[in-house]
Amino acid sequence: MKLTHAAAMALALAGAQAPVCAQSGAPRISDGVVRIGVLTDINGPVMDNVGKGSITATELAVEEFGGKVLGMPIEIVSADHQNKADIASTRTREWFDRDKVDAVTELGNSAVALAAMRIAQEKGRMSIVTGAGAQRISNEDCSPNNLHWVYDTYALAKVGTRSLVRK
Repeated sequence: MKLTHAAAMALALAGAQAPVCAQSGAPRISDGVVRIGVLTDINGPVMDNVGKGSITATELAVEEFGGKVLGMPIEIVSADHQNKADIASTRTREWFDRDKVDAVTELGNSAVALAAMRIAQEKGRMSIVTGAGAQRISNEDCSPNNLHWVYDTYALAKVGTRSLVRK
């Protein structure tokens, strides 16, 4: 089976829960349903790079993965962060506190990603950054609750300029 990013996300979520399962004897998924929140730019300037395509890709990957992890069904919820960290923070908190979301993903810009990551760490949930590349995501703001799936800006800039500088 080809492993897509959402399937890897579900596996990462299951893996993150495994040590807890061994200690308590039961998975610590919020309510027997693995909910993944896709927080993305649906109508803004980067919607063509992320947006509805990210939501569809996540849905397809969950379907490809069989729709379950740890024997529990996987559900996808989505929202538009409008490229604003405050909106992303509010939505992430609502999802974790009220809607029993277990992981938030995509997070199409760095301010949004960093805000959601902090809340995920505070709440003991996962954030999976697939759309933002700030170096802080995988360095000083990295936590055991976060998976950074894409490049970071340092690596992107260095690869593109290193040979030019040498010449």
